[in-house]
Amino acid sequence: MNAEFGFDVRQYIGDNLFFDEGDFLINHITVDIAIQSNLSGPYAVLPQVARVLNRPDYIQWMDTYLDATVRQKIRRDGALEEGEGYSIGYLNSNQDAAQNTHDYFLTRPATNSIFLAISNRALVFNTTLTYGQGQWSAISLPSGQLPAFGDTPYNNYFRRTAPVFPR
Repeated sequence: MNAEFGFDVRQYIGDNLFFDEGDFLINHITVDIAIQSNLSGPYAVLPQVARVLNRPDYIQWMDTYLDATVRQKIRRDGALEEGEGYSIGYLNSNQDAAQNTHDYFLTRPATNSIFLAISNRALVFNTTLTYGQGQWSAISLPSGQLPAFGDTPYNNYFRRTAPVFPR
């Protein structure tokens, strides 16, 4: 379409899909509201969009969001109070968000102390969220499922390898 009509489809998608959604998140969803939900999928994708479209403002918002997630939302044992299913889902999405925030700097190096600190904090957030995942792994069933309680689906969240017994 670009060659025939002079319409830049790639630019249109960037401006009208990704920027609209990303700008809505960072300009209209306050961090304290964002962490009240256990639906964190958009926050795992936002740093990827920031990386592709060169939006460091998204990364600054993600730093604030991840800080609030780790310091206010999850408990010191790495769990949420809502239940097993919500907790592991929240930890998984936000661990992805922390990793993707850190990965932003793989192709867009930190050029000042603010972004260097964000990159370093993303590693700390990732470690904390991974610790929480490990806590749930420790109580999971041999199949990798979490015990059925409340909202917990029968998903195999954790891969287990069968023990090898000597003959």
